[in-house]
Amino acid sequence: MGFETLLPMIREALQVPGLLKEIYTDTLKPGVSQVGKALGTVLGLGNTILLPIYLLNEQARLAVEKNLEKYRLTLKDVPEVEIVPVRPEVGVPILEKLMYVTDDELSDLYINLLSKASMAQTAGAAHPGFVHIINCLSPDEAILLKTIQQKRVLPFVETRLQKPLYTNNLRIKVDPNTWKEIKDLCTGLEDEIKFSFGKNVEAYISNLAGHGVLDIRHDIYVVDPATYEKLEGNLRAEAEQLEWYRNKSEDEELTFRRGKIDITPFGELFLEACLKKFSPKDDPSQTP
Repeated sequence: MGFETLLPMIREALQVPGLLKEIYTDTLKPGVSQVGKALGTVLGLGNTILLPIYLLNEQARLAVEKNLEKYRLTLKDVPEVEIVPVRPEVGVPILEKLMYVTDDELSDLYINLLSKASMAQTAGAAHPGFVHIINCLSPDEAILLKTIQQKRVLPFVETRLQKPLYTNNLRIKVDPNTWKEIKDLCTGLEDEIKFSFGKNVEAYISNLAGHGVLDIRHDIYVVDPATYEKLEGNLRAEAEQLEWYRNKSEDEELTFRRGKIDITPFGELFLEACLKKFSPKDDPSQTP
């Protein structure tokens, strides 16, 4: 059977009541009607037209059902009058991802964003560009975002090898204009958080900064020195065990340059839309 023959069947299957029954079985479950109202205008656009075909494959069906069940649970306590149709530029690419994404960290980001786009009081926070950012993240980066949201500011140090300056054969300080960078963006997070690939933390931070979520500041640092002193002590002890340190020139010294990583205003909006799960008590229009 060719696609042209299947197309009318697919379009019929995409009729919201029928599709909801296919996915949820019990259409009287709390939240199902909210899902139908929110997604009714985006089903059939883009690759979402293939959703009925995905439901024929057992593995794909499990992914779709799991993700849309999580979505239903986020909406089940929201009054239907507060639900709005999701804008296609947000809803279509998210639904396409939810048809196959199985990692919980990433699917949670998509579902939180889709949920915000589904409610009148939060739809303005669902920026279409956030879908692209999530698409460019690894599961480790989704975990890192949670830590960033909690800490608000991340102190870091840049590890360097520098040579001293001399006056009349007396060492006065290290040369501020000449150094060899060993590693930038040393945060110590790989020792705090269980990442799949802890050595990639520097790349993760750079990726988030490249998408406008983080601002890496080499020009200022956190006032409290204790955080840096602990981090620098750990880095020095680690360096002393490595071959490059043992082979350095006698006049080279291990030094550290302090900085901090902030969340940008765009990043604040991203975290609010994609990490924070909505609760009806967050809605100022709901009175106790």
